[in-house]
Amino acid sequence: MFEHENSKKCLCGSERLYHSCCGRYIEGYEAAPTPEALMRSRYTAFARQEFSYLLKTWHPKTRPEELGGDKSSQWLGLTIKASKLDGREGKVEFVAQLVYDRKLETLHELSNFAKVDGVWLYVDGEFKHEKHRIRNISKNEACPCGSGKKFKRCHGT
Repeated sequence: MFEHENSKKCLCGSERLYHSCCGRYIEGYEAAPTPEALMRSRYTAFARQEFSYLLKTWHPKTRPEELGGDKSSQWLGLTIKASKLDGREGKVEFVAQLVYDRKLETLHELSNFAKVDGVWLYVDGEFKHEKHRIRNISKNEACPCGSGKKFKRCHGT
């Protein structure tokens, strides 16, 4: 499914190669060193449907029992708006976009992180509803991923 990972850019938007970016955290070689790095790797894990990593990096007090996803979700991009580190706590504000059921969904969240036993974990998040939008995508409009193709020939298939 993810062939030639070492030569592909990471899905988190860092412009770095997967193996030298989020891949090293998702594959378990090391723990994410900051809340922002953890947020980026969790976004990448959502896009790749790496649910075991998502559960592993979720604080036990707020972690769901199980996690699954819809294979028809297509994650398009992540933008980090702000990142704050304060000792053993951190916050990351981000905007993520995905296509689901021919609709573009924009998630704007302020996420909370805690450092537990030397490892950063996602605690919870607050959606910024004024930016949280869902809209239909016309099959003939430009694909929101930025490919330059019409939606029907890109993520609309």
